[in-house]
Amino acid sequence: MIDQATDYVGEHIQVGSIRDVMRFGPRREDIPEYPVRAIREVIINALAHREYQIVGSSVIVKWFTDRMEIGSPGGFPEPITPETIYTTRPVHRNPTIMKMLYGYGYVEGYGDGVHVFAVMPHPSERRFRANAASRLSQCMGV
Repeated sequence: MIDQATDYVGEHIQVGSIRDVMRFGPRREDIPEYPVRAIREVIINALAHREYQIVGSSVIVKWFTDRMEIGSPGGFPEPITPETIYTTRPVHRNPTIMKMLYGYGYVEGYGDGVHVFAVMPHPSERRFRANAASRLSQCMGV
């Protein structure tokens, strides 16, 4: 499911190109509208941390002309808020699912996920990082 969702998003996002001979030589650099590794992380987080007690709910990917939102049932688990998401110790709403995702190689370490956004060097990743916490809070219904 994670691979299918990530592949689908990766195949359907727009890609721009930079041609800068001084930086890249004769080749162009393709820059996706959204960084695929960040999308992967958000999808994994949405599945791992969603509130499974909400009957009939599911993780939803919504496409808009100016953004993409990945919604996950339930809000941030206490004590995490949109303002403290990068500084609060990780909280695992579903520790068994986290262990399974770790075992299958989808999670590199507990609590590492959201910090992927803090170290993004790619131009599209910087734009994504700048809006990540606010987008996450909107998608989580906070």
